[in-house]
Amino acid sequence: MIKQKLEDALVSFLVALMDNGKGTDQMAQLLGLLHGKMKPSEIDAIQKEWATADQQEMETLFLNIVRSVPEVVEVLGAALDKFSKKYGTVTTVFHKVFEVA
Repeated sequence: MIKQKLEDALVSFLVALMDNGKGTDQMAQLLGLLHGKMKPSEIDAIQKEWATADQQEMETLFLNIVRSVPEVVEVLGAALDKFSKKYGTVTTVFHKVFEVA
């Protein structure tokens, strides 16, 4: 169940990145699913930094999440597949993240 929610949250996040380049609300939703998987202080720090982060900082923050939470890695590939089937090729600055998937 949590994996499906994570996958859905990742797809929503990718759509928001495509639409407005930030996905702040969707990042908050994703982080909400990671309580118990990451330290509360890490989650709070990411949420605060995300609001003012530039593209490179956003990539680093997201990569840190991917590296810290194995469940995210497990569903990232499926989320990317689902996203690409609906919206076409994934075009974003998050290249390192997609290499992990």
